Amino acid sequence: MKVIKWKSVFRLLVDGMLCPWLFIIFMLTAGIVTVSQPFVFKVLYGYSMKDRPALVEDGLKIAEGLSGSKAYTKINKTLVRGRIGKREIDHFEDIRNKIGMARGVALLSSISLLLLGVACAARWGFVFRMSLVWFISTGVVATIWATINFRHFFRSLHWWIFQDDSWILPDNCYSLMLYPYAVWKTVGAAMMVGVFLLLVLGCVLVRPKGCANAKKR
Repeated sequence: MKVIKWKSVFRLLVDGMLCPWLFIIFMLTAGIVTVSQPFVFKVLYGYSMKDRPALVEDGLKIAEGLSGSKAYTKINKTLVRGRIGKREIDHFEDIRNKIGMARGVALLSSISLLLLGVACAARWGFVFRMSLVWFISTGVVATIWATINFRHFFRSLHWWIFQDDSWILPDNCYSLMLYPYAVWKTVGAAMMVGVFLLLVLGCVLVRPKGCANAKKR
């Protein structure tokens, strides 16, 4: 009967689960904060709305408010082509709060990752590879889910983020004209591709000791 090596099990848990997921959480929340920055969102939004250039000015004004503290009731008065309603104003204020939470989660997860990794002498090459495996696996599951039933996937994701129905807006509201599906598709794709490329880069630059030693031979 083989004896379970608890030290090996613990190392596998740290290197294969805890550290990779902390890293993925950091990358995703940092990605959300990054794409919400005015200079980044402006590029993505301009590309998505190239067929509706007249709406870009108002769309950018609202998006820029997510990184500031100016009340959306005041931002609403500066819009040129239309006005957003109270429910929309509350929704954008809520998004601003969620982005603030994302900053906190990114900071907390990065600190936790470093402390856990240093304390447990994490094998960073293995951590990067497992992070990439978990990220791809989760992405495949999410893609299959969205392909089978996009409406259910979309609603579930928003319920998980907002924990209420504040994101459900009237069909004829100005916000849905400013931010059609194409915008979120572009923003989401840019963030996911960015995270993927950074993980791949990490796997290339931080190689496991075994691979490095084998290469020296």
